[in-house]
Amino acid sequence: MALSIETHQRRGVSWANFENAPSTPPPEVSETTLASTSIQHDTTPVVAVIGCGYVGAHLVEIFGQHFEVVAFDVSEARMKTFSAECKYWPKVQCTTTPSDLVRATHFLISVPTLLTADKKSVDTSYVRSAISTVMTYARTGATIVIESSVAVGMTRSLLEALVTERGLLAGMSPERVDPGRSWPPLENVAKIISGLNPESLESIKRIYDVAFSNLVCVSSPEVAEMTKLYENCQRMVCIAFANEMSDACAGHNIDPYEVSRAAATKPFGFMPYTPSMG
Repeated sequence: MALSIETHQRRGVSWANFENAPSTPPPEVSETTLASTSIQHDTTPVVAVIGCGYVGAHLVEIFGQHFEVVAFDVSEARMKTFSAECKYWPKVQCTTTPSDLVRATHFLISVPTLLTADKKSVDTSYVRSAISTVMTYARTGATIVIESSVAVGMTRSLLEALVTERGLLAGMSPERVDPGRSWPPLENVAKIISGLNPESLESIKRIYDVAFSNLVCVSSPEVAEMTKLYENCQRMVCIAFANEMSDACAGHNIDPYEVSRAAATKPFGFMPYTPSMG
């Protein structure tokens, strides 16, 4: 019997708890896919990156140095451009054909997560669409990793019941791409990983340990999600504070950069920030 995401709930949490979630669940899982060859611990990894924007592109580059990679995006225009970039990575297959995902062992979801029009909740539509596509082609034993920034608890709510029913593995690894920054290389930036269970964490670690030089394993997807939220909030607060201080300095004809340099001589209780776009 095919499985639909809407039939599964955990601790009373369902799709309806996310304000913009439509009442109609994603398409049901293919019976043919369910019957295909399962993935074993010694199966050679094939990494699928779902969503090839600025985050996904970096994942394709990093994992493509070590594994066969299926780079998937729904945008024909994006993949036409990105496939030209991928000519330097012979292990990468660029595609807009969902059925090409069937050979993957690990699925990395790196699609946008925006806010709804009222700015009060997370727009889950891209993530839900990506999960729907993955669930159609994921074989038993496959691993799903959400790289997109999501609300705390969303990884578990979206995946746990399906993982249990389908015999899959899943976790969360928040992206740390900094557009425009070339140093340090992304693969040298400490990488947070988490799993819904110990088996999931081990499967995620299996490929991330090859691609990244420094893994930080946390106890749950919720910790990983909150870590990302903490990082983003602190950065936004500091950018806003530095710019407000700059405005205050301007009113007194003071150089804000000189103030920041002077304050930075204090060896405790201060971190230097300068006005900028961030």
